[in-house]
Amino acid sequence: MKKVLFVLVTTTQIVTALNLMYHNKYEADAIYFSDSIPNAEDYGRQVEKLQIFKKNIFMSTTSLKNIDFNEYSEIFVTNTFFVEKYREHILNAGIKINIFDEGSMNYLTSFIEESYYLGNCYTVYLYEPTFANFYGDPRFNIKHIPKIESNNHVLLEQLNQVFSVNTSETINEYGNTLYIFFSQPLRYDLSRKAKLRKLLKLFQYRSRHEYALEKMGYIQEEIIESVSTRIPRMYRKFHPREKKFKSSNTILCIDYPWELYLLNHPDIKIVQYSLFSSVLTASFMIGDSYNIKSFYLYPILVKELEKYGEVDSINEEVLEFFNRLVRLGKVIPVTSLEELERICQDEV
Repeated sequence: MKKVLFVLVTTTQIVTALNLMYHNKYEADAIYFSDSIPNAEDYGRQVEKLQIFKKNIFMSTTSLKNIDFNEYSEIFVTNTFFVEKYREHILNAGIKINIFDEGSMNYLTSFIEESYYLGNCYTVYLYEPTFANFYGDPRFNIKHIPKIESNNHVLLEQLNQVFSVNTSETINEYGNTLYIFFSQPLRYDLSRKAKLRKLLKLFQYRSRHEYALEKMGYIQEEIIESVSTRIPRMYRKFHPREKKFKSSNTILCIDYPWELYLLNHPDIKIVQYSLFSSVLTASFMIGDSYNIKSFYLYPILVKELEKYGEVDSINEEVLEFFNRLVRLGKVIPVTSLEELERICQDEV
């Protein structure tokens, strides 16, 4: 019987891969992209100790390795770069390609269609299949991933070992609540041409998209400042792809997936804010039995961009997905800075 191959480029994917291995008992290998996962080799060594995968392979986007795809019957991958680079080998080996859940991106039709046309990827494993924008599309075979429960001690122990989690370590709360802003990688450095056009006020329409990205970064910082002034002890959690910079907020420095912290502290009260981070969908992976309020702030950004006529930068797919979550009560939308200020005052 041939093996399964997991291609891992985020810590969240490692969590879901171990969850799938726990429930399906695959004979499998894993590839870790070390330039995408900080401490990838440390995590891989811990996985080796647990003997979950037969082989743990490390590579980077700049140093790819030869892979004998004939060993495998299926690949679990959420990385179009990998499929594109190895497409011919994968298709020649007749391997089934599966996309698997790593957050809100996998619920968007555009991403799934890109994967579908690139490598004939039509099977998608999701924690919440009915929430996908493409749910019901006959082109795709959507399968359900079991949620990770805090009382699943075997799986939780594995995850804690892989990520070297100190389960007794807690984050200081404000009152009896933990307030966190999960930011997006939106700080944008203008190209030389865009800076010159802005300075001389010439042909600025040619750099319009860059100016919109820059504006999005500024708006996010304004939103964070607005929350911070009303909640004295609010943490900021930088996105893994975000350029780190000096911040007036206390930085949340846990280097493992947020869902794992929640699983280890199921009784904690959380209020979390973000524009559209996948952290707002944490309940997809771990269930609804947690005391979490998730404030969805992308509508503020949308309104501000509309003021500047930058509607091309508004992601309609993201709006479609999160509007569904709003209707189902999964997230709480905030449509203006004034409304955000009132909410913050009510929360504390």
